[in-house]
Amino acid sequence: MLRLLLIFVLPLVAAQENLAVLQQDGSITTQKITAREVFFTTHQKQVLGQDLPLRDLALSQRYLWLLGRKHVWHFDLSSQRLRKFTFPLPQQALANAFLAREESEQDVYFATTQMLFKLRTKPQLVKRLPRELTKIVAFNALPAAFVWFSETGAYFLPRPTHKLWRVPYQVQRGDLALAAPQLDAIWLVRDNKLLRVAGEQWQEEVILTAPNLALGSAGRSLFIGRGNAVLHYAWSGQLTQAIPVAQQRHLRAMHIAPRGHAYIFADGLLEYYRVQTKTVLRARLKLRPRTEIAHLDTFSSRLAFIDDGMARLFVLQNKRRAGAQQTPLSATGELVTQ
Repeated sequence: MLRLLLIFVLPLVAAQENLAVLQQDGSITTQKITAREVFFTTHQKQVLGQDLPLRDLALSQRYLWLLGRKHVWHFDLSSQRLRKFTFPLPQQALANAFLAREESEQDVYFATTQMLFKLRTKPQLVKRLPRELTKIVAFNALPAAFVWFSETGAYFLPRPTHKLWRVPYQVQRGDLALAAPQLDAIWLVRDNKLLRVAGEQWQEEVILTAPNLALGSAGRSLFIGRGNAVLHYAWSGQLTQAIPVAQQRHLRAMHIAPRGHAYIFADGLLEYYRVQTKTVLRARLKLRPRTEIAHLDTFSSRLAFIDDGMARLFVLQNKRRAGAQQTPLSATGELVTQ
C-alpha cells in the first residue's frame, strides 16, 4: 500500500511506523477512481501541431491554457473548443514566457519579458514591464506579489502597488525557483542541489543534494520530491517532515496546490490528496515507459501535463460514473482565432 500522501499529518520521527497506525484509525479516506483521458480532435491536433512544442500549461476552472512557440491557446473544458490568442510581441519575448495560476486558484497569468496578462475569457493587460527584464527563467504568482526570476535578477511586483523592485540574485536557465510568501527568501533547484537564498546579501545555502529534485509549495509549506521520498520544509529552511515512498516506487512528478496535491509514479500510479476532506484518490494513468511528464498541473477533478511537446488532459472520476462512458471522450471543438 502506498503511504506517501500521509506526509501532511505525520510527525518527522518514526514516520514509517506511524503511517500504518494512522491508516488503521481512519484519519485519511482512500478511494479508487478512474483517470479518463480527454483527446483533441484530429483538426485540433493539426492546428496545435503548427505551434509545437508546447512550452507551458495551466488549468483554471473553465479552461486548459496552453503556451506554444508563437501563441497562447485555451481549450474550453465544457464545450471543448480550442481558441488561439496572438499577442503583439516579438518572438524573443514569447520565447521567455510562462503561465502560472495564483494560489487562490481563480486566475491564470501569462508573463513575458515585456507585459503581464491576466487570462480569463480573454487576456487582460495587467502591467507593462521595463526593458531591463530579459531572459526569464521562472515566474510565480503569489498572493503578495508577482515574481519574475531571470538571468539579470529576481524582480518582485507587489500587490496592489505594482511598483517593481529587483533583488540582485541571478537565476540560471534550467533552475526551478520559488519565492517565499513573505518575499524574504528564494528556493532553487540547481545542478542536483536544493538552495535557499536569503539574508541582506542574498547568500546561497545548500539544503540538500540529490538527483531529480521536484519543487512545490502551498501557503506556509514547501514540498521537495526526490524520487524515493517527499520532504516537507518550513520556508525558514527547517525540515519538518520526511515521508518515504513505499513499495520501492519511484516518484516521477508532483504538483502542489492549496486544495490538492498530486503525485505520479513511474509505474503510472496517480495519488491525489484533497486537503479539505483528507481524501486520497488513486488511479492509473496510461503512460509509456518513457513518457515525459512536464509542467504537471491539477485543478478540481482535472489533471494535465506536457508529454513530448503535446498536452495530455485527464478527468478524475469515480469508477461507477466512468463505467457509463464506454469510449474515450473525444473533443469536438472548433478553432476560433482572435
